[in-house]
Parts: sequence; structure tokens; C-alpha cells
Amino acid sequence: MAAAAVFSDKGYRASTIQDIGRELGTTSAALYYYFGSKQEILGELIVRPVRQLREMAAEVAQSPLSNREKLGEIVRRHIDMMLKQRELFTIFLRERVELEAQHAGRLAEMEEEYYRQIRSIIDDAARAGEMRDVNRQMLALGIIGMTNWVLRWHKPDGALGADEIASAYMDILGGGAFKEPPGTAGATPVPAEAARRRVKRAS
Repeated sequence: MAAAAVFSDKGYRASTIQDIGRELGTTSAALYYYFGSKQEILGELIVRPVRQLREMAAEVAQSPLSNREKLGEIVRRHIDMMLKQRELFTIFLRERVELEAQHAGRLAEMEEEYYRQIRSIIDDAARAGEMRDVNRQMLALGIIGMTNWVLRWHKPDGALGADEIASAYMDILGGGAFKEPPGTAGATPVPAEAARRRVKRAS
């Protein structure tokens, strides 16, 4: 993880193979024996978190938890991984723009698989009648996005841990953040597709 420490501290562009070698206590020549370039090192570092997330989601998906519990567990574990591996996930989120096409394509495929794992649980919940009529694609992407964003605002010495953050997020997802307007209690919710048509007509 020496490369992760260097990239996280100095940024990819400002880092050199020599910096990584010094962090490891070895020479640049020794590093080039295992990696062809600094870009190759970055590519390997960036896909590592997504590989961990995919393995975690696959394990949760096979558990006997309910669909809602599965989503909550994925969010909790995702956050826990980030907070325990800040350097690695910082590189994943910040330095991905530096990836060349080959490594960027590999990352995109792995992220798509993680998305599909979450989307599959959401689809199962919808088929079981456990959800309102919402845009499932946006929901899956929203879960991933808000979870990743924790790394940007969370303070290591803060009061909130992975369990508390995941619980708060699932409370918002499960119940919504807004109360029903006065006089609408018990009213039939507007289906998502109908709501989209209203927005289109108004624009």
C-alpha cells in the first residue's frame, strides 16, 4: 500500500516511481520489475476497492436478509470499507480521472457490475411489492453516490461511525425526508412515470 500512501498524499500527477520506491525502501528498477509504469500501478490501485465492493455485495445478496436489510448492509459495509481504507478509496474517487482508456474501461465494467448487484436487490423488492413506484436506476445510482460521498465529509474523529451513517441513510430511503403536505394523508401517490410526464409538460 506504499503507492496508495504516496498517491493519496501527493496526488497521482505529482508522484513519481522514485517516491513510491522510497516509501517501500526499494529502487525504481525493482518496482519496474513488477509494474510497467506508474499508470499501471494506479490502475491496479483503483480497481481494488471496486473488487472488494463486488465481493461484499455478492456475499450480502446470498444472505437470508430481507431486501431492505440487504441494501442497508451493503451501505453499511461500503461505508465501513471506506473509513478503514481511506487512502485507497480516496485514490479511487479522486484520481480516476487520470486513468488511461484501458484502465478506465476495466474500472467502468467493474462498477457496472456493482451497480447491477444493487439494482438486482431493488428489482427483487419491487417485484415483491415492497417499494413505491420509483425510478429504480436512479435509486441504485443514488445509493452508490451518497455512500461514496461519505468519504468527502466524514471526519475520522467524528461521532458518527459506519453503523450510524448507514442507519440514517436507510431511514431516509425507507421513509422519505418530507412529511405529507396537509390534506394529502392517504392520497394515492403519483406514479413515477406520471410525475415525469407532468415535469415534461411543464418544461
